[in-house]
Amino acid sequence: ASIKKATEMEPASCLAHFHYGRILGKGPEAEAHLRTAVAIRPDWAEGYQTLGEVLLENGNFTDAKAAFDKSIAAQPKRGAAYLGLGKSLFALKDQAGSKKALLKAIELVPNLVDAYLLLADIEYADGDTDAALAALDKAKAMAPGVVRVYLRTGETYFRLGRYTSANSYLKQAVNLK
Repeated sequence: ASIKKATEMEPASCLAHFHYGRILGKGPEAEAHLRTAVAIRPDWAEGYQTLGEVLLENGNFTDAKAAFDKSIAAQPKRGAAYLGLGKSLFALKDQAGSKKALLKAIELVPNLVDAYLLLADIEYADGDTDAALAALDKAKAMAPGVVRVYLRTGETYFRLGRYTSANSYLKQAVNLK
């Protein structure tokens, strides 16, 4: 409530709008406050990245892509912005663009587990099951105790008809919970 009050008392406060939008996390009010923050501070990489994340959450993939593009333009080595761009492009059915953005995200920040997981989905959809499994192996190496990595690996093996491997990974996921 105090951050909301700060946005009302100091409507030109970039940080008040940013933090209030970030705390809200989704919905039109969060989007409006983040748009205000980047309007006040137009070359702010973190502001655009956070706006992009909220737009993704809201299902506005085209505007999310634009926000991530602006974040990257402001700070070209921002790996998390490339991850968001990859997610946006994937949602917009641009798998080639998504893959390119995800690979850049991984190049900049090698431990972005979500980038590996989405990359595995793209590789699988493209029919390159070896590349999909390699991406999942990298995700497991980066996050050995993360349940969703083992679930995704088990699901992938299941879709490949490799039920023994699928069962093993799904059991590991259950044991990690």
